[in-house]
Amino acid sequence: DLSMTDIWVIRHGEAVPTSEQHRDPDLTALGREQAALVPGKLLTSLPSDVTLLSSPLARAQQTAEPLAKALSASVTVVPAFREIPVPVSITERDRWLKAYFSQQWAEQPETLWQWRHALIGAMANVTGPTVIFSHFLVINTLIGHIRGIDDTVPVMPANTSINHFRRVDGRLQIVSVGEQMETRIN
Repeated sequence: DLSMTDIWVIRHGEAVPTSEQHRDPDLTALGREQAALVPGKLLTSLPSDVTLLSSPLARAQQTAEPLAKALSASVTVVPAFREIPVPVSITERDRWLKAYFSQQWAEQPETLWQWRHALIGAMANVTGPTVIFSHFLVINTLIGHIRGIDDTVPVMPANTSINHFRRVDGRLQIVSVGEQMETRIN
């Protein structure tokens, strides 16, 4: 008997830049427009028993709102789907991220490995059809893990890109990688 579960991981819409004043920024007006388009792109693919999960960060939860409304469903916040914990001050964040983009997982500190293990574990706990609203580096970490590559950033998911995964007999696979573009992290 073949056990199969579809999981869609959606990057949040465009967010206000992170700053000392806004460590958990909201979506911009464009980000809200991007989020409003998600139901039209996804509804026909979703079974009636789909579960909605989100990172605890505002930009991911706000991106989930239009689909939740369209499905008359609630969104469950799962801390493991939050963005990578940047191990530097907010003023050093952009510099750190730029360096991180060209690094390998083998170079990362234990705190980031713990975040990665928690993320992969949370994906393993998804038991039915699920849409997860999350972040750029979450998607990268999942794709790199599945492909068995050490690059920290193997893909460049656009805002609200829909990345389709499938677990078949316990093994996570990539069905399709969402829209890609050169983009700043937000």
